[in-house]
Amino acid sequence: AAGGATVEGAELSVNARFLDGLTATGALAYQNARMSENEPRLGARKDERLPNVPRSTATLNVDYEFSSNLQPVIGTTVRYVSDRMASFDGNLGFPQYRLPEYTSVDVRFGLLLGNVNTRLYVHNVFDERGQLSAGTNFGPPHVSILQPRTVGVGASLQF
Repeated sequence: AAGGATVEGAELSVNARFLDGLTATGALAYQNARMSENEPRLGARKDERLPNVPRSTATLNVDYEFSSNLQPVIGTTVRYVSDRMASFDGNLGFPQYRLPEYTSVDVRFGLLLGNVNTRLYVHNVFDERGQLSAGTNFGPPHVSILQPRTVGVGASLQF
């Protein structure tokens, strides 16, 4: 934008090993992303939030690896994204739309069978309908939704 934008924020990452085999990784981010000046061509006012930028996001991964020959591993990931706006309030070509906050949860289980690493996973366990983005330039918003609950298996060969 000709008027520019100001983005201030902070990020924090933590990696911890609580017990033998138990590992947790977390990340937090805060962003204050705003217009520096009015920008009439975009319909943006000074200090208005930038589109599609959440104020906060967080991720937590927890994995536990059991000590045995099969090296079983169980884990979970929790992701949070705060609400955000899809456009600027005064943009007539792209009407405003609020994307609500969402939280998604994944789980996983793995075994080492010889030199084959196997895994079973469930992404988006609670089938959260998180709204990732929205296009509003042709009438009602066209919203991209978080991938629905997905169950899968995988394997990789170590050689």
